[in-house]
Amino acid sequence: MTDYLIQQVLNALAFGAEYALIALGLALVYSIMNLMNFAHGEIIASGGYAMYLAILLGIGSPWLVAPIAVAAGALAAVLFERIAFRPVRHAPSTTGLLTALGVSIVVQNLFTLLI
Repeated sequence: MTDYLIQQVLNALAFGAEYALIALGLALVYSIMNLMNFAHGEIIASGGYAMYLAILLGIGSPWLVAPIAVAAGALAAVLFERIAFRPVRHAPSTTGLLTALGVSIVVQNLFTLLI
């Protein structure tokens, strides 16, 4: 019974840490760009898929796979900013909100089609 309780406490801490990181990322982007980035999850997914691809290509060391994921996430963030968000930076906030939602939908469907 105590093992079960310890496991549930650790699960709760892990989920709480994940939620805190997501909230921190969203708050950081909003404070810098004044834009709620709904494509935040897609940036994380691009890093996850990059890790998966690296493992499929035979890179087994976590010390090599993790930087690949970070680089893929950074590249996705830069691409999103240059292609989608920069052109609407000085537009009304509703335009930025709809752009972020559109980027999220497009990237989700792209992942569905390609992966």
